[in-house]
Amino acid sequence: MKKRMYAAYMTIEAAFIIPMSFLLIILLLYVGFFCYEKSISVQCCYLAALRGSNEWDLSGSRLEEYVDRTMKQLVEEKYLVRTEQAYRIEAKRSFVTVQTEALITVPFSLSIGSEAPKWDIHSEKTAERHQPTSYIRKYQAIKESVEMKEV
Repeated sequence: MKKRMYAAYMTIEAAFIIPMSFLLIILLLYVGFFCYEKSISVQCCYLAALRGSNEWDLSGSRLEEYVDRTMKQLVEEKYLVRTEQAYRIEAKRSFVTVQTEALITVPFSLSIGSEAPKWDIHSEKTAERHQPTSYIRKYQAIKESVEMKEV
């Protein structure tokens, strides 16, 4: 007597494989959202600090206001889902530091209810402030060292 092969084993395998692959895709989406939010946070801090470090005619509270305004503008343009965010700006004669702490609502979590989970993201970047003449001096020193090597 011959054994008959039934295609039921495909149904059992699909019952395990499809939910696992679906969960893997959802997990990859959440990791992608988190990495995007973290990279945007770091980039906004860096750009605000860099732009503030290049403003030599500003100092003290005027420089901090400029960096704060720049940071708010960058954040409004780039974040996907932002709920609570706080900045700390330190502007000194030799450097500008921007720190940010953000609580970001996890995407697609509105169906969970009012207690939706949040990601806590911290970022900090510092940009040194150099006098414009220091760039010229550095360029001249590099140029002279290259010329000495060629001789």
